[in-house]
Amino acid sequence: MRAGARKRQRFTFDPLDEHQLASLLLQMTLLPEDERKSLAEASCRIAENFTPARFADGLERAATMAVNLTRKRFGGIDRALLFAAARYAR
Repeated sequence: MRAGARKRQRFTFDPLDEHQLASLLLQMTLLPEDERKSLAEASCRIAENFTPARFADGLERAATMAVNLTRKRFGGIDRALLFAAARYAR
């Protein structure tokens, strides 16, 4: 567990470390019922923030920013890379 991991949620982990995840899941099964319930409630509060509306808002803001960016002209190296990629794709 990382330093400071026991803030709102008690368990944080490296998603690529399956042994760490398994160890934490085992620790969770050994917690008293009231602590597991508290963790479940905290998880629900966190998950409430990730709604389709919030995702759509972020997507709309990202698209607006992308549309409003000034377009950069291709330089010589950019053209050469595109030419090489086009030839290679044939």
